[in-house]
Amino acid sequence: MKKKFSIAERYAVWKSLGPICRWCKTPVGYADCHIDHIIPEKLLEDEEVLKSIVKKYKLNKTFQINSFYNWIPVHPSCNLSKQDQVIEGAPIFLELFQEVKRKIPATLKIYNNWNNQSKTAKITTLIEREAAKGLIDKKTVSRIFAAINDTLEPVVGLTGSTIDNKLFYVPSTEVWSIICTENDFYKMQKEDMVGVTPIDPAAHPECLCTNCKNYGPWDGNKCLVCGNYSFD
Repeated sequence: MKKKFSIAERYAVWKSLGPICRWCKTPVGYADCHIDHIIPEKLLEDEEVLKSIVKKYKLNKTFQINSFYNWIPVHPSCNLSKQDQVIEGAPIFLELFQEVKRKIPATLKIYNNWNNQSKTAKITTLIEREAAKGLIDKKTVSRIFAAINDTLEPVVGLTGSTIDNKLFYVPSTEVWSIICTENDFYKMQKEDMVGVTPIDPAAHPECLCTNCKNYGPWDGNKCLVCGNYSFD
């Protein structure tokens, strides 16, 4: 059975080793990215050949085909053209293994942060689902994923918006810029408007605007997204 990649796995490989296709060396957006195996999954059925290749490339004896040590971001067409081929001793494969190994710490950090994030840009199945429906175009999906902050801290200067009441950050001149953090809130600005929105919406349900369903930003009792007053 072929490996089914989670969003966290796919994103971590693309973000740490991309955004270029590792076969043709040209850019690949997140929305168009496939994850390929350097050593094909098919060799799980041929233990002797697999052992030979692992030895040839001087890989660790604990090497696993389905692991970050064997995954790379590629174009769908490049993935299909490569198919199940692997040439023992070929420089391109040796180069790939070395690069993937070098990037492992970054890849694992992104993967772990993605699974643990709550206060920063964690875009998960929501974006994938909306894109699958055709409600978000591929270019926008790739831009959002490229802009995700992979640390656990907010980045001053990125802009905040909401999807289903979940805060995320993308570069834009049209939405709110984060100025700083104040206790449990982000202080945000848009043109001459300044307001606050909770870092963790779940901790401040009272900040949910009953009109536009966003968590502000709020200027006192006024939602600066739609102009609704909390006491209306």
